[in-house]
Amino acid sequence: MKIYELETEEKGFKLFHHRDVKDLYPHFHSVYEFIFIEQGVLEVNIDGETKLLSSGDGVFVDSFSVHSYTTHGNNMAYVILDGNNYFNSFFTQKKMNVFPSFFKFNNYILLESLFQICDDFNEEEEEKRSAFIGAMQILVAYLMREVPMVKRRDNKQCTLICKILRYAREHLREDLSLSAIAQQFGYCKEHLSRFLHKYIKENWNNYVNRIRVEEVERLLKSDSRLTIMDCAIHCGFNSVNTFYRAYKKEYGCVPSLKTKKLSNAVHKET
Repeated sequence: MKIYELETEEKGFKLFHHRDVKDLYPHFHSVYEFIFIEQGVLEVNIDGETKLLSSGDGVFVDSFSVHSYTTHGNNMAYVILDGNNYFNSFFTQKKMNVFPSFFKFNNYILLESLFQICDDFNEEEEEKRSAFIGAMQILVAYLMREVPMVKRRDNKQCTLICKILRYAREHLREDLSLSAIAQQFGYCKEHLSRFLHKYIKENWNNYVNRIRVEEVERLLKSDSRLTIMDCAIHCGFNSVNTFYRAYKKEYGCVPSLKTKKLSNAVHKET
């Protein structure tokens, strides 16, 4: 799971789905996101605040807010993401007042009607864009009547966590130990440890190993000429055993591509 979801930054990005919500590690993007839970239970963390939500609950994720989802069995929800098509201008007009992160919403008839309107326009891009904007205008008008808006928080902690997560992603080959991160950002190690756990909900070293493993997997798929160890070293692993353990923890198995070269590397190290 990418921490900074770059694909959502494409011009004109928009999404309106009716589907289940999968487990998602902490991530952020500039687009605004709504989730309306129709069935099941979903644990949602936004900027360090966690709530267990079910049918009748709505979620609003502000631009660049760090958020994650944890499923508790099956669920079904309406998921909306929008970049600069509509919401940017809307929130600007409201002098940057926004909807609360968590609110009540159970008008699924309205959501299904809007979803069908958008789904019907699946040929011409301009038609799809117009249908989406029209649907969002109706939805926002209804939300403004039912959900009081709040002043956007100047969340310096959110800004910091975004910087740290982006830094980790962009410096995988460097020392990303908690001590190194604390020194880089000017915090004591103990304070930073508590702060990071509030947002990412896992041990920092485990988190770093996980994003390194994900990058190894991406590189292996992108270029068949690369060996496993080429990718592992490129992504910051300085121990074959550490890489092996991290990979198995994330994917439940050992790497299968070019395993002979990996085995030779392990043999040389031992």
